[in-house]
Amino acid sequence: FRKLQLIDPRVHLDICGGYKLWGQNEILPPEITGLSYHGLVGQKRLAEELMKCSFSLCLQTREEPFGMVLTESMRAGCVVFASAVGAFTELIQNGENGFLISGDPATEVVQEIVVSIICELAANREKLEIIRNNARAIQWDSDRMARVWTGHWNHVMTSSLSDDSHKVERYPVCKKCTGGCIHLEDGLHCTVCGHYSGMFEDRS
Repeated sequence: FRKLQLIDPRVHLDICGGYKLWGQNEILPPEITGLSYHGLVGQKRLAEELMKCSFSLCLQTREEPFGMVLTESMRAGCVVFASAVGAFTELIQNGENGFLISGDPATEVVQEIVVSIICELAANREKLEIIRNNARAIQWDSDRMARVWTGHWNHVMTSSLSDDSHKVERYPVCKKCTGGCIHLEDGLHCTVCGHYSGMFEDRS
């Protein structure tokens, strides 16, 4: 944020959430011109704040188990910059509907990469709008997530009652381990190694 402000002092940063999300004590960010800290907010307020923003910075080292913040940001039209960790890699098509950033986000090298891409997009509004529209088109919401989970458990329960549940050849073959996959609402899931092909099956 500070690096971007040096380039353009009009840059503004909004932070929603905070340590209370995990039941911890509130830790306020430093008071910096252009930074607005909202803390915990409801979903309606969050959507309103996201729709005011151009970019969503989701940079972290922790392996993300799902990535709801990405889908919320993308549906709001934000261009997401996400670390290539966990589920983030399943949601972002790099350079098409957002950006996957490898490396530790606390390092100068990684920060400079993000700043460079943001500056490039700010100077190329056509490319920015293409990526933003692709992000808005992500086919993921709470209903889809529920259907994925119910589909998974239907498969588990059905297989546990079947005498030939070990015969994985009836499912598509996993690209990673050649085990059997099940096709759920969001794409292919390997029943052996857990590899997820995602909604973007042609991506490789």
